[in-house]
Amino acid sequence: MRFPIAGRPLPDGRDFDRALALPRVQMFVIGRSGSGLVHAFLDGHPEVLHIPHTFKFYDFVAANDDLHDAAAEAWADRLLATPALAFLFDSSRSVIVGGRLGTDMGVTVLVDAVQFRAAFLSAVGTRRLTATEAFVGIVLAYGWAIGQDLNRVRVLFHHVHHGDWLWPEQLIDRSNCQPPPKRPASAVLQADRYLVSVCDPDQALNSIVRFVAQLGLDTAAQIETREQLIRLLAQDWRRAHFLRAGTEIHAVRLEDLRADALRTMRTCAAWLGIDASAPSLTALTYYGFEWFGDIYTSPSSTVKPVTTRRLPPWQDRIYLAELLDGMPSAMGYPAVAVPAGAVWASLVWPSPFLRANGYAAAKGWAERRQAFVSQFTSATTVAA
Repeated sequence: MRFPIAGRPLPDGRDFDRALALPRVQMFVIGRSGSGLVHAFLDGHPEVLHIPHTFKFYDFVAANDDLHDAAAEAWADRLLATPALAFLFDSSRSVIVGGRLGTDMGVTVLVDAVQFRAAFLSAVGTRRLTATEAFVGIVLAYGWAIGQDLNRVRVLFHHVHHGDWLWPEQLIDRSNCQPPPKRPASAVLQADRYLVSVCDPDQALNSIVRFVAQLGLDTAAQIETREQLIRLLAQDWRRAHFLRAGTEIHAVRLEDLRADALRTMRTCAAWLGIDASAPSLTALTYYGFEWFGDIYTSPSSTVKPVTTRRLPPWQDRIYLAELLDGMPSAMGYPAVAVPAGAVWASLVWPSPFLRANGYAAAKGWAERRQAFVSQFTSATTVAA
């Protein structure tokens, strides 16, 4: 499918001014917990102005700090020349929607870069743009390109996937935030509210195990990747915890989506300030086409049902519980008791996966876990 469809007038300055005035909601994921599902349910809603994909705008700005207050043409040209964003113009290059669109999973979405650029410049004019103005212009031009009705939108929605950009200067594990930013996220792009997708931390641990097993890595790389994702999961929880202290935030729990997706998404829509009765809230789509999930799962155009709760190895569970320090209880998850000495025991007697791969590996990761617990629990985070 090629976008834009011919015959539509380009957006203009009035469209841009309206888009600038829209409330901005940013969504990030806590671990692997269904942010793609939430976005897919919101995809076809006529009152949501968005790019139907994760859009790591802050990463783009961090890699192009010289664009601050640059000419509109410079913003457009640099965006189109960024290889990491090429999937926005050719969905076959996306691991989220590539190969999983349409009733036969055979639809590829192509967005014409030349017409996107023309729409962007038509909307923003020849002015020099701040990062916020450039962001709004990009989402507006993309929404126009894929056929969104700019007169009906009521909220500007931004799916950033992980929230590393919130307090990047406070990250301990920086592997998911490249390159290091030169300016605080709040100085680049300020959201009005935040939407997060979340699931039971125990089930997030199990999901990490399954995810890493599918990557075809050797044993050493599997261990590294699992540990890295656990650290990132803890940092995701920390961001949500500090957001709750002073910012309007709405959490969509994966368990609630599985139990009653329509009710959960209608509640979410009402919080967003959009029509909660819209038919689009009943189906998973991207770009308006039926979606069958990302390439890391078996194809399905519906939310998978609730599964039996299975606990991960106690060593991993205790390690994560120590990091999270009761944070999940604020979102309705059961607290994990950490008895005296349990953390020490989990480190000297590693989980079966680590233990099965040799004493040296287990000892090394025990030491790294201990160091991360110390760093993480003593770190201070200042809200953006």
